[in-house]
Amino acid sequence: MDLLKDVVEETNVHAKVQQMFNGDKINTTEGRSVLHVALRKPAGESLNVGGTDVVADVHAVNSRIKAFTDKIRSGEISGHTGKKLQNIVAIGIGGSFLGPEFVFEALKYDSVC
Repeated sequence: MDLLKDVVEETNVHAKVQQMFNGDKINTTEGRSVLHVALRKPAGESLNVGGTDVVADVHAVNSRIKAFTDKIRSGEISGHTGKKLQNIVAIGIGGSFLGPEFVFEALKYDSVC
């Protein structure tokens, strides 16, 4: 534990965590903010990055996903035959797979569960 504490102090982890929560550009590979924290902030909180409230953007997208999945569950959106969708096949890797994975997770449980 002492060695771990030394590494944390030597690498300035606390400051880097604070920079992440501030929306600072700490992803040096891509030259952008690391916004994982924005995904977990409740509606009404904010995190401004480059003049944009990214938390509001996250919740706006979440609302669109919920509306879409509700339409699939209700049968308002159906397959090309007009039948209610029952199965989804999603193919992708890495970041390109996140959107389909979110939709899968949203559809995974029946709304009464």
